[in-house]
Amino acid sequence: MKPRILVGDDELSLREVFKSYLAMVGFDVDLVETPDELIEKARIAHDTDTRYTLIASDFNYNANIDGIEAISRIRKFDKETLILLHSAVIFGENDELAVRAREAGSNYALPKMGLDSFKVVLEKISKSK
Repeated sequence: MKPRILVGDDELSLREVFKSYLAMVGFDVDLVETPDELIEKARIAHDTDTRYTLIASDFNYNANIDGIEAISRIRKFDKETLILLHSAVIFGENDELAVRAREAGSNYALPKMGLDSFKVVLEKISKSK
C-alpha cells in the first residue's frame, strides 16, 4: 500500500505540480483547495482509520481561516499524523510563523520553494520506515 499525502493549497497550478511529483515518487495524493476541505478530509481519514502519512498545508488561503488554524483544528482530533506547513513567508525554522506553526501542532514548517519542502520531509519519512 502506498503512503498517502493530503495537500492543501489554494493555487491550482501548485496543487497540480505537487500531485505530479508526489505520484511520481510513489505516493497516493489527495488535493484540496481550502482549509475547511483539509480539515474535513483529515477528519474522515482519522475516523475511518485511513490516516494520511503526511498532511501538507499552505499558510495563506483565500478563506476564512489560515493554515495554522487548520492545523490547530486537525490536532484536536488527530495527534499522530505528520503535518507540514509550507509558506512563501517562512524564511527559516526560527521564523515567527514557523514557531507559531509548531505551537499549533505542525511537525514541519518550511519555506515554500517549489518541491524542496516536500523533498526534505519525504526523505525523513522514507528513513523512518
